[in-house]
Amino acid sequence: MIHEKELKRSVARKCLWGGLSIFAVFILVVAVIFIIAKQTCSLKKTETEKTAIKALQLRLGNPEVLKILDISAPDSVFLNRICPEYEVIELSEKFLEYSMNLMKDSQSELRDLESVAYRCKMDRYAESSNTLNTLNNMLEKSEGEHCGWRVKVKYQTKDDSETSYTAESWFIFDKEKKHILNSFDISLL
Repeated sequence: MIHEKELKRSVARKCLWGGLSIFAVFILVVAVIFIIAKQTCSLKKTETEKTAIKALQLRLGNPEVLKILDISAPDSVFLNRICPEYEVIELSEKFLEYSMNLMKDSQSELRDLESVAYRCKMDRYAESSNTLNTLNNMLEKSEGEHCGWRVKVKYQTKDDSETSYTAESWFIFDKEKKHILNSFDISLL
């Protein structure tokens, strides 16, 4: 009888240790899968960021003075809508501030409206205005299906007149985050 109890205890211990071993191996496998998935996601994000920065450098007149201030994580883009309404409102507020600063500058630069600095500011104003109008028009449409990703790069650089400015470039990537489908700038200040 004592031998039978010890045998049962021994079997129970072996089952317990076997079960714990299987559980530990399962946890280890899940952890490895999680780590690999996280690294893959991180590598994809890094590649997306590199692609956006290279595209930005190619677009700028003075890429050597480019200073990256912030890069957003990829965010969903839908067929008819690049960003949610609250972001369009935030951009509208920033654009209004930019417009007010431009009006102040134009009052002091009236004698020199043909200057390179003034033309560069007006070009950024026109581009930002067109982009904002496009984003506002998109708000009137239904969202549609997911079609890609948006990465925002906030940067500081100098224009052709050597005037420093801050802007944000939006890059619209395909679903695989490999190719840029569209991009545009919003001047911030």
